[in-house]
Amino acid sequence: MKQKPTETILTMRPAARARRPWGVLGLLFVIGFGALLAGEGSGQDQALSGRYTYRFLGFIKLFSISLYWETDDAAQARFDGRPYALRFDYYRGFSAEQLVAEGNKALAKEASEQEMARFAESLDRINASYLDVSKGDRYRLDIIPDERLTLSFNGKELIAISQPGFGEFYTRIWLGEREECQAIKNALLPERLSEASQG
Repeated sequence: MKQKPTETILTMRPAARARRPWGVLGLLFVIGFGALLAGEGSGQDQALSGRYTYRFLGFIKLFSISLYWETDDAAQARFDGRPYALRFDYYRGFSAEQLVAEGNKALAKEASEQEMARFAESLDRINASYLDVSKGDRYRLDIIPDERLTLSFNGKELIAISQPGFGEFYTRIWLGEREECQAIKNALLPERLSEASQG
């Protein structure tokens, strides 16, 4: 039976009014409202695995995360080296500073000092790419494990980082081992719930 996406309360508050400054680098994560947009930013067909919605105070939708695999059978997909993508759809505005701060805070809890030092330059590059987001904006991360991470904004590629391992490191913001990541992974990878119930 297909699991319904899990929802949670996020402590990050929406920006009162998110400005979209002029600049060459636009960006921020956002994910999709459906599989019709699943292939955006990728030359291959992709299958939707699951979706997770962040809510403030339990009922105000902030943004959603969707996981896509480059496979025709998402039910069989695993983090086993195959390419995947995370899409972020925003329902409220956020400043670039808010997004970067939340991501850095999560990584500081996930990664060792050695890892933070190893990926510091790449992290600075992707953080510098962020702009404020408004309702309806869409960000996407395409990851080829141990090879490349690409960040796109509303369908336009903004930055590609080729440092091996950075994609897996960066997506630990949402797919890490922290307690708050477990509900996200259960929603994005429904087979985790099936396996747990069988065990």
